[in-house]
Amino acid sequence: MLYFNPSGRYVTQLVGAIDRIGATRHAGVIGDVHAMFPGSAPATDDEKRWRQLEQLPAEAASKAAALDHMMDDLIPYLHGYYYA
Repeated sequence: MLYFNPSGRYVTQLVGAIDRIGATRHAGVIGDVHAMFPGSAPATDDEKRWRQLEQLPAEAASKAAALDHMMDDLIPYLHGYYYA
């Protein structure tokens, strides 16, 4: 899961970045998951974020799992950026 990986340190930047490339549905799901964290954002510190994850409601895990399955759908949005 994105939030458990070291890249989770940067996940707070993901909503704006994904929204800018036009993947608004994906950004919305990420924003929904973030809203369930204290302060509406996951911690950038790995261990603190992992502790936060353990305390999130089951709904957050369900949305995060959906997000993991949606990540491959981002590839068409990215074509203009990594093939430019």
